[in-house]
Amino acid sequence: MRPTIACFAFTVVCFCATSNGAAQSTNTSLSDEEKAYISLVETDGRLLYEKDIRAANASDLLLQEIDPSDYPNFVGWVTRAAIDGYTVSFYERTERGFDVVADVKYSERAAPVLTIEPDRKPSEIEISMIRA
Repeated sequence: MRPTIACFAFTVVCFCATSNGAAQSTNTSLSDEEKAYISLVETDGRLLYEKDIRAANASDLLLQEIDPSDYPNFVGWVTRAAIDGYTVSFYERTERGFDVVADVKYSERAAPVLTIEPDRKPSEIEISMIRA
């Protein structure tokens, strides 16, 4: 969150600097470090957008197929980048830890594929992401 806030604040300062209410042009150029930082923030922002839009779509797909009351221990979802797209996984808490409620796989070449109660356990990385 801090890089996004810092970039936003930097952008606001750069574009909103005024003199007597009138915008003024500055000839200040960005340093290479500032340009690299902005590029990094743009890349992170794009990744967040890509993951968020798929999580929203996956939620809609899942809710068309299940009754949420069938999963009273639902705890959330994780969106992970894959080699050819993204996977959004939904989880519920169990006595043993966590189970996968559903996976929605996104490929650049096909429509999303919803698998309800896939035959797999969450990985340690997924579990750490759920707990975060």
